[in-house]
Amino acid sequence: MQHIFEKAAGDYTLVLLHGTGGNEHNLIPLAKQLAPDKHRLAIRGNVNENGSLRFFKRKAEGVYDLKDLEERSVELGRFILEAAKIYNFDPQKTILLGFSNGANIATHLLLHQNFTFRYGALLSPLYPQEIDLERDLSSHQYFISMGKNDPLCSMEENEILLRKFNKLEIKTSIVWGDGHNINQEISTSLAKWLKKF
Repeated sequence: MQHIFEKAAGDYTLVLLHGTGGNEHNLIPLAKQLAPDKHRLAIRGNVNENGSLRFFKRKAEGVYDLKDLEERSVELGRFILEAAKIYNFDPQKTILLGFSNGANIATHLLLHQNFTFRYGALLSPLYPQEIDLERDLSSHQYFISMGKNDPLCSMEENEILLRKFNKLEIKTSIVWGDGHNINQEISTSLAKWLKKF
């Protein structure tokens, strides 16, 4: 997968996953600003939707191609593990930081039974999929930002996802914004959360 890797002084690596229409460059400035001590692996989505890059196909707005989501998630997970060998970072010390479509595939990867990623910063996620609620994910820690007036994701969808995370005993730090974006309050809270690692 097309990507950029930037080494830093710390032990943890941020895996940066852009939103629809973005690319691997988009989240690097934010990551440098909020967590300059963390390595950065910024990955470009492989799906081109009418000129806009994303990480998996969809059938309509908010309607995912679940087969493609599964296949692309496995591909992404394997790529991160391979990159860990090439760039010599610890895959158990990775934080999946995604915005919008990037947050959606990050969520799927964090919940995936074939991988052991535990830390996620999910910015404006929309994940209306079924989740196996019988698993023990109490070692997982997620920072989540959601918009109360997000045009792409309703409050009902937000609350359903948070209830599922709570059922799985995932440790969550939640910040509410207004729309589908990353504002200053979210950035400040995310920087504080990242300092734990």
